[in-house]
Amino acid sequence: MLGCKLLKGKEVKEAQVDGKSKTVKETVYSLEICNKSFACPQEVWEKILNGGKAGSMPLSVRFTPYDGACGEGFTAKVLRVLDYGDERFAECSVTEKVPPVKKKKRSPFKKKSAEEKAAEAEVAANAVTEIERKIYVAVDKEFSGESVCISPDMNKVKVYSLEQDIRLV
Repeated sequence: MLGCKLLKGKEVKEAQVDGKSKTVKETVYSLEICNKSFACPQEVWEKILNGGKAGSMPLSVRFTPYDGACGEGFTAKVLRVLDYGDERFAECSVTEKVPPVKKKKRSPFKKKSAEEKAAEAEVAANAVTEIERKIYVAVDKEFSGESVCISPDMNKVKVYSLEQDIRLV
């Protein structure tokens, strides 16, 4: 399980409008996993957006070792290679930066002092913690390396809402 964010962007494309070729901007979505952005298929982001406030809710992504292909993606440190004869898997370590959990808002009738605001800002800036997660990825028989770039198959990932603890995709 890795943390992820749904990102919204614009992509310029050529389209036929009234028989003429025009440049149009199209909304595209991607999932940011371990500070690397992966294009999100329409079926996936539509299901995530049906969950409501997807842009602001914390999400996590899961994929099987077979769905995390070695290629261009996020870098993971290889801890060891597990050899099962016909198949080999790399046990990898990925470091994630996890932001602090937002606290409930205070009553609007209680005003914060300048010192309280400064203290909260300092705590928030330093509150990002790093968590090391283990993931596994299928590798070929010739693989031997200290790191691997993992690119999950975005058609097969499972996306969960951490807030509600439900699977969205």
